[in-house]
Amino acid sequence: MAGRLPPQKKRGGISQWLQALADKFAVDIGLNSDDAQENRWNTWRYRQENPGRELTRCFLTNSIPTDLHHLLPRKDYPELTYHPENVVAISPAIHAFITRRSWYKETEDLYIKAINDWIKAKEGEKIECFSSAFSSIQKEMML
Repeated sequence: MAGRLPPQKKRGGISQWLQALADKFAVDIGLNSDDAQENRWNTWRYRQENPGRELTRCFLTNSIPTDLHHLLPRKDYPELTYHPENVVAISPAIHAFITRRSWYKETEDLYIKAINDWIKAKEGEKIECFSSAFSSIQKEMML
């Protein structure tokens, strides 16, 4: 029996130990702090916290399917990850266009202005700040 590991208990066993080790490693390298956990994006959580939001159709084209897009980037504004007016449903094509920043300088400037306007806007008026930027994005995508 020398050199053998004791048998694993049925309650979790090696998989539970591996998960605990992975969790510890994530904390050690800063991926799993309490703040990171709180701000980690989870679409299910957002949908549960905002049941009145229409998220099944693109708010620009009324098409399906949709991606959920953060108007203010999560990496720059992690504290606003779950703000109800920071997330909109858009088509995957529009989402990819924005994410890749495939736009002209004029559209980029409009988007940056919209972010600044969003920050200053009253609750209930924030999404409207992006109307010019999204109009410009839609025009560019048709070119």
